[in-house]
Amino acid sequence: MIDINTILTPVEAIWRSSQTDLAGGLDALPSGEKGFERDVRAHHKLDADTEIPHVFCHDPVGLSQAQDWNQVATRVSLRMDLWTKAETQAAVDVRLKAFREAIAADPTLSGVVQRAWVSGFGIVDDQAMRGSADADTFREGRVTLSVEVLE
Repeated sequence: MIDINTILTPVEAIWRSSQTDLAGGLDALPSGEKGFERDVRAHHKLDADTEIPHVFCHDPVGLSQAQDWNQVATRVSLRMDLWTKAETQAAVDVRLKAFREAIAADPTLSGVVQRAWVSGFGIVDDQAMRGSADADTFREGRVTLSVEVLE
């Protein structure tokens, strides 16, 4: 069984590198866990001055299938939530597409997996913030990353 941290290390590096030099001068992720967490927590507890934009990478789901020659193909899907503040939907879309293009450019995650691809992405209206003073300032982008490993 593949160790999920083996996958997450290159995923975080690819996410971070894809977010530098974006059109429109969008901010890069803060360093360390201030910008990329391998878990999830309530977004409203993020410090808007030091932790935004922020990615939560969570909910790995795996599915294995027997292959020829005693191999097992394991497909793992990871959900990644990008939280931004005061960014338009178009800006969040730029961020998500930059990550998708970076994964397409390195589909083996530097040799860690057989292949990786963005199997879903979109921008989600934050229902929890409706009616509050910050209702229009936080925006969430979601990415589902799928990877396949032969074991």
